[in-house]
Amino acid sequence: MDFKNYNSYDFLITFDSNYNSRVAGTPEELRAGLYIKLLLEEMGYEVHRQEFPFFGKKSQNFIATKQGRSQKNKYTVVVGAHYDCVAAGFGIDDNASGVAIVLEAAKYFATHPSEFTIVFAFWGAEECGLMGSKFYVNNLGTAYPANDHEYFERKGIPYIGFESTNWEIGERDGFTQTTSVGSIWHTRKDKLEYIEKQFPGRIAKSLETFKMMLIKILNDYIYNVDKAIRAKPVFT
Repeated sequence: MDFKNYNSYDFLITFDSNYNSRVAGTPEELRAGLYIKLLLEEMGYEVHRQEFPFFGKKSQNFIATKQGRSQKNKYTVVVGAHYDCVAAGFGIDDNASGVAIVLEAAKYFATHPSEFTIVFAFWGAEECGLMGSKFYVNNLGTAYPANDHEYFERKGIPYIGFESTNWEIGERDGFTQTTSVGSIWHTRKDKLEYIEKQFPGRIAKSLETFKMMLIKILNDYIYNVDKAIRAKPVFT
């Protein structure tokens, strides 16, 4: 596959068809992670597989780094999404869609420079207690370069989180998601066919919106790193 032909919607089709049982610690989770690794390598990245134990099992993060071109800029921005899912459904909303957008950003920066270093991280075992991001954060500054945002917050690392949901319904905690069919994530409804039937065209539109938003943030807003570091963390 020519990485220039990669697009996020086709990625969801592939995950929905071939990687739809990515429960943490299973061979299927690893197989999905290796597919992500392959895509990143085709984009020209060197990918590090970061293994970690949890609850007597084993999972892994996959980490790719875009080196910043400025030697004066000491900051690193981590862009991450978890690729495992629960047993119910195919994990398209939660969280193949997030993975697809991070891959879009990785594709963009494969051929565009960045003033600061960007780490593209794909967490394993998130659904079992944020294990992948926890392991990554706990090993910052040792063997590895410097949602899933929780352990960054605990370490005092500023973050921006993207959560595609409706915060104005139910208990206003984001978990109800929709007025028409209720929650999709963590249910058997979390499949591409079902979501397209209920909300035709919304997936492609949302993927494009989040792709452009993420790339713009990395290109424009975080360019002034000192201001970004002083800013209060925001979760949206």
